[in-house]
Amino acid sequence: MSVAPRVLTAALALLPSLAAAQAGETARAVAAGPQYANPPLPESLLGRSYRNLWTTPVSVPVLDLGGYAGGLTPTGTGGGNQTESIRFRGANGRNYSFRLVNKNQTRGQSPDIRGTLVGEVIQDQVSSLHPAAALVADPLLAAAGVLYVPPGLYVLPASGLPQEHGAFHGRLGLLEERPRAGNSEVPGIAAANDIEDTKDFLKALESGAAHRLDTRDYLAGRLMD
Repeated sequence: MSVAPRVLTAALALLPSLAAAQAGETARAVAAGPQYANPPLPESLLGRSYRNLWTTPVSVPVLDLGGYAGGLTPTGTGGGNQTESIRFRGANGRNYSFRLVNKNQTRGQSPDIRGTLVGEVIQDQVSSLHPAAALVADPLLAAAGVLYVPPGLYVLPASGLPQEHGAFHGRLGLLEERPRAGNSEVPGIAAANDIEDTKDFLKALESGAAHRLDTRDYLAGRLMD
C-alpha cells in the first residue's frame, strides 16, 4: 500500500471526531454509499477502489435546519452532471449549498445507457473517489495559499424539507457557503471586491488587456486541483 491511501484512510477514520467538533447537534451513523459493497461486476474487473470507506457507517451531525445560520430556507436545487445539491438561504443573509457526497452518474448518461449493465458499471465507479476528499483537501489548500470555501459534513434530517425536496431527506452531504463579495465570512473571499463565475471570468479575460490573470495563483490552484 502506498502512503497516500493510508493517509486518506486515516482521514476518514477521523470523520466522527471531525463531525462532532463541527456542531453539537444530534448525530446519526450513516454510510456514504452502501450500494458499492455489491459491484455489478467482480472486483477483479472493477477494482476495490474505496469501497470500504463508502460502506463504513460514520457518526455525522444532523444539520439543524432551524438553527444553522439562524435558520435555513431551501431555495431550489442545483448541481451538474454528477452532483445533486439543494440550495439554502440563511437567516443571516448568506447563501449555502448542500452537495450530496454520493454522485449520481445517471444525470449525464444517454437514455440508451441508463438502467443497463454499462450504466451500473459507470455508477459503481463513484467508489473510486474518496468520499471525504473535500475534508482532506482543506488543510492542503490552506497551506498552498489557495482560496477555498471550507465544507462541513452533515446528514440532512429525515423530515423538515418541502415535499419537492423530499429526496434529500436523510442524505449525507457537504454544506458550504456560496459566497458573495462583501457578504461572507469565508477567510480571503470575504475581502473580495467581486466574485465571478467561470463563464463571466473567461469572458472578461477575452475582452482585452484590462483584465489579467494572476498566473502564480492560477498555477497554484490548478496544481492543487
